[in-house]
Amino acid sequence: MEIEQNIRRETVRVLLRITLFLVFYIALIAVGIGIFWGAYELTSFILLSESIEWTKHIRANVMLVLALLGIWALAFSLGFYLVKPLFSFTRYKREGSLEITREEASELFVLIDELTQQVGCEKPKHVYLTPDVNAAVFFDTSFWSIFFPVRKNLEIGLGLCPSMSQEELRAVLAHEFGHFSQKTMRVRASVNVVNTVLGNLVNTEDFYDRWLHTWCNSRIYILALFGKLTRALTQGIKRLNVSMYRWVQKAHLGLSRQMEYDADTIACRAVGTENMVSALCKLPILVSRQALYERFVVNSQREGKYIDADAYWQGYAAIEPELERAGDILAHISYKERMTKPAESCSEWPSRLEIKDIWRSHPSLEERIAHAKEVSAPNESNRLSDPAWTLFPEKACEAVGHYRMDCIARLKEEEKEKVGLDDFKAWVTSEVDTYFLPQALRPFYSNITLRFPISNEPQGDAAYPFTPENRNALLEFETAWQDWQTLQRIATGDAEVKEFRYEGKRYTDKQVPFDAHRSYLEALLEKAKAINEAVYRYLWNHAENPSALKGAYESLFYIPDFQAEYAPLRDAFDQVADELDRLTQEEVEKDKQRYIDELQRCESALRQLIGHLRRDLLESIVQEAYLDQLADYARETHLSVLDINWKAAKEMWHIIEALEDIHNQLEATANQQIREELKRCFRNAGS
Repeated sequence: MEIEQNIRRETVRVLLRITLFLVFYIALIAVGIGIFWGAYELTSFILLSESIEWTKHIRANVMLVLALLGIWALAFSLGFYLVKPLFSFTRYKREGSLEITREEASELFVLIDELTQQVGCEKPKHVYLTPDVNAAVFFDTSFWSIFFPVRKNLEIGLGLCPSMSQEELRAVLAHEFGHFSQKTMRVRASVNVVNTVLGNLVNTEDFYDRWLHTWCNSRIYILALFGKLTRALTQGIKRLNVSMYRWVQKAHLGLSRQMEYDADTIACRAVGTENMVSALCKLPILVSRQALYERFVVNSQREGKYIDADAYWQGYAAIEPELERAGDILAHISYKERMTKPAESCSEWPSRLEIKDIWRSHPSLEERIAHAKEVSAPNESNRLSDPAWTLFPEKACEAVGHYRMDCIARLKEEEKEKVGLDDFKAWVTSEVDTYFLPQALRPFYSNITLRFPISNEPQGDAAYPFTPENRNALLEFETAWQDWQTLQRIATGDAEVKEFRYEGKRYTDKQVPFDAHRSYLEALLEKAKAINEAVYRYLWNHAENPSALKGAYESLFYIPDFQAEYAPLRDAFDQVADELDRLTQEEVEKDKQRYIDELQRCESALRQLIGHLRRDLLESIVQEAYLDQLADYARETHLSVLDINWKAAKEMWHIIEALEDIHNQLEATANQQIREELKRCFRNAGS
């Protein structure tokens, strides 16, 4: 009952804002019509005026004609800009989706018939299969969809099927049919239209903008003047529309969150709360694992290996144990077992902050599960159903997977070696062993750059540091640091939060509890640094090459100092280089001295940066001769104070690019060395 009242309240808010948007948009079109009328009246007055003697003042009359052309161009341009969204049409056809029919998947459509009857909604117009871990309602829209009904389509992502039972998939689909049954879906269609119209008005980067840029740079001054006036008016309208977009979207997202609760309630009553909760718990795990699977597929192709395009889903099943081992979520899932609570992550700790995100379209997973458990639902059978895969024809699954494999292909087939699933699994196992830390070690590695004094022979106790207490302390520090950054965004207004809770106490954006959190964070920081130093001592005492380990730590401590100096230099150089590439020679000449000065500042910063490089660390990555060349470069000035030296600027660009590559390699090498030491010591301690 409460959810229904919330939906009604949010629906009224959204409808009110859509109505005001329509008034606002009609007013904009009226402005455009007014400009047309003004251009017509002015043209009529000038052409019919008896006081203008066209033959006596030819130059003035030419300027007058050009001014009239500029006025009409302004009127047509602005009018076109305002009315083109009326004729836009958005067809939501997912790339890689495959329409499935009743004849091809009779079991699936029997399930759909049962659910639509239970929920009391219309059947989908079309049903599509995709490779995603998702199910969704979608529909085509145009401006006129605000006034006329739209038919809804259903999308089913086959990425839901691994480890889900038919009953859990029924819960996911029942949730989507809950949306089908919601009268507020008509409101969502209207909001989608409003967003499309506003998006066209705000984010236009098409031929209109290119033509307007050309007009503004016209050699005929008076025409360029009207072009700049048109651009100023267009940009002003865009700024108004950004505010209108945020205002409408904010109300829509509030409605969307309530609709999610309502659809969950409908699903619980249709298929049972336990099935719905289990499906919700499995969703984030499946999303994470499919992304990881595709990462392995891409990396194997980069090494010249590929599996059969028709074996996309078989490849996933073959390496599922490795996906479990490589992922951040500690869970073994199967279609034979329901989940009752979200799986534990090896990289999360509870936050002290509770923030209601007004820009979130869905409630959090925890909020949805808590709501679902409160729903009064019929008794559920403890019978384990069949895997969700059995609802879909094999050929359709192969076709969807084949398309997905084509999308993520990086090399042509003739450039790769085709491997079987056993070889692919062996390769993935090797990758996980080489590049992925055991889950219990990851918090220790993620905090590895917390600095402490490094000595040649670390003193103190070298006790085993990889304890649950230390792991939890590091996780708590990471969360506290993220909370600190969030508090700063709230205080500066970057996070649109008016009210929040910290340790259960209510605060506003005007009274952020910095002092309380600062003392808490500082205590955790000192503890985290002490743990990091204890890890270093332990590794150093057990390392096969202690000096190399010391160098790896020093490299990681040095990289942030390099980045702090390098990033502003790179940004400044990229900005001036982009301008010089984009502008014509004439435009560069007009502001040449500024570009000369900016390039000289970049060169001065680069020479200073080269002087701060750690040669002792970089010599493990590049030859001494190259470092000597950099030192020689830093001793001289290469740019002219009178003209742009394009050759010297290009050389500077090559050096800047090379420095980034060298330091990325240094960081990767140091990270890999520390990872190997961590794993070796962890394995030895376990054995």
